[in-house]
Amino acid sequence: MELEDKSAASSGGIVELTQTSLISRLLYPNPVCMLTVWAGNGEQAPATSAPLPDKAAAVRPRRNVMTISWLTCINNQVGLVFCAVNKRRHTASLLRVGRSFVLNVPVQGMEELVLAVGGCTGKDEDKFDKLNLDLCQPGWTDLDTMIEDGGDRLLAIRPCVAHVVCRVEAVQDKAGHLLLHCRLQRAWVRPDYWNGKNFIPQRPGVPPYFTFLGAQTFGYVWPHPPPSSSSSSSSSSTSSSSSSSSSS
Repeated sequence: MELEDKSAASSGGIVELTQTSLISRLLYPNPVCMLTVWAGNGEQAPATSAPLPDKAAAVRPRRNVMTISWLTCINNQVGLVFCAVNKRRHTASLLRVGRSFVLNVPVQGMEELVLAVGGCTGKDEDKFDKLNLDLCQPGWTDLDTMIEDGGDRLLAIRPCVAHVVCRVEAVQDKAGHLLLHCRLQRAWVRPDYWNGKNFIPQRPGVPPYFTFLGAQTFGYVWPHPPPSSSSSSSSSSTSSSSSSSSSS
């Protein structure tokens, strides 16, 4: 059955997706993402094995960003997706049932940022400030009025080409990882990456997003056939950059 594109374009040509079967398609290629989360107001700072002094505990970051590539759609009709997060990561202490977060999709040219996000922990310092991340609300609107979902503030990374809002519905503790059962809420994508049905660069010169191939190698995702004869005929190319898919 042909999908009906019920997307609505907002100001500036940004495409907002509300139909879960279409939001799921942003995750079909298993893109490397940067997960951003900000714990809701009133929640205690996460506990650590060694208690911090009261002053330090009061300022411990309750927001964080990590790289993630272990995710997959379960049922696109109802918008269910699986994410796996190592329990030792600081982000795992901020994710719980009912918590909302944003998956941000980076593109070619952002490899160093992805590696920097994966190369440090947000346990005792704010990674957003440390890395001077350019932040916005999901959908590339300014931070003047913060979007909240169930009491959680939603932060997105401006240079990324897609923002996907997810909410945790169940958590399993398995083999040292948290298996998060999440439901897709809303998504926004740059029009150069969306043709009404597929998440893919739409013309030559548009930087591709990337996926993790293992052994510290990224692959870049292109359409096949390519947008023009001048584009590479390969469906993916690789980079020797180190991957940070297990970062905190």
